[in-house]
Amino acid sequence: MRLSAAGDRTHIRHLFLELTSPATNRHMILENVLLAPFTTFKVGGSARYFAEVKTIDELKEAVLFSQKRKLPFFVLGGGSNILISDSGFPGLVIKISSRGITHTEKGDHIFVTVLAGEDWDNFVEYAVVRGWHGVENLSGVPGSVGAAPVQNIGCYGSEVKDTIESVLVFDIKEERIKIFPNKECKFSYRSSLFKKPEGKRYVIFSVTFRLSSTPYFQTGETYKDNRFNIGELIKKQNVSPTPKDIRFVILNVREEKGMVIMAGRESYNSAGSFFAAPIVSSRVFENVAEIAGHIDKEKEKFLRPWSWEIENNRIKIAPAFLLEFTQFNKGYYRGKVGISPKHSLSIINRGGSGAGEIYNLARDMRDAVEKVFGVKLEAEVEYVGQFV
Repeated sequence: MRLSAAGDRTHIRHLFLELTSPATNRHMILENVLLAPFTTFKVGGSARYFAEVKTIDELKEAVLFSQKRKLPFFVLGGGSNILISDSGFPGLVIKISSRGITHTEKGDHIFVTVLAGEDWDNFVEYAVVRGWHGVENLSGVPGSVGAAPVQNIGCYGSEVKDTIESVLVFDIKEERIKIFPNKECKFSYRSSLFKKPEGKRYVIFSVTFRLSSTPYFQTGETYKDNRFNIGELIKKQNVSPTPKDIRFVILNVREEKGMVIMAGRESYNSAGSFFAAPIVSSRVFENVAEIAGHIDKEKEKFLRPWSWEIENNRIKIAPAFLLEFTQFNKGYYRGKVGISPKHSLSIINRGGSGAGEIYNLARDMRDAVEKVFGVKLEAEVEYVGQFV
């Protein structure tokens, strides 16, 4: 195995030995492991086989196991952005459990390398308490660090791509470690190379972030919605807020929206935002605004801003706004599933639900929005297993 990298790799060199060293306790391939406890929805059947890995050697061993038996395999992170079917997964589920955070400083920049199995919000808190700027707007997002680049997670005016320096992966096809600098990750809205079919050959083992000791990161400072306005926070304090200030406010807002899964805060069994924000042309946007105003003019005004202009004259629309003009709004429920009483975009397991019920509700929500507005919602949540 050889290391190939682009750019400076001094801040990750020590990880190479850790990720490729033989494990002191070799992992076992387990059979018929229930997957529901590994997901934030708390639903899903069993994996035919299951392996928890912490090193590259363990990953190679697990992949070889699946190849010899011609089994499909699925890499499981924090389980926060998936819906596993009630029938489970017929192949091998590989859970990445490598943990560790290290950093080096170069001037105002801090390069922080985080192993894929680390909890995302633990990493954010680690950075924030040290006064490092860059990821505070992403406080409270559930899941693992390794899953963050795949989805290009984002909220409150920030996306993880804005701070990622590089991603270290294991290429299953070539059986070697590779390092992808930011530009080669092909980041786009809620997507990346690693989410596309051609990127499934890569298993993420660590991510290196470029943070700052000074507030160079400006993207989130212009963000506002009908509950949160960073600009107003800055004016109120008469100074630029610290990362701790931003984290505190965002965690409170996320809790108010029912979008935080954290001990000591009100939480729901959900995957957070189920649908991605549709990006449309100005013509489609104008049509949406006209329809919403016709249905309920006061509601349309109250929910502003519900759209944001982005590059190439395209407009991003809040999917929760669209859902508010269907029957599927806050507090809706049927059987053991429903929509959070705090946010229209969050489907929740009210207790004892199956994955099929969640899938059917999501389908009906998507169809209702398309019927009213002619806009098709795309799921952020990944479906794993067989759904009918």
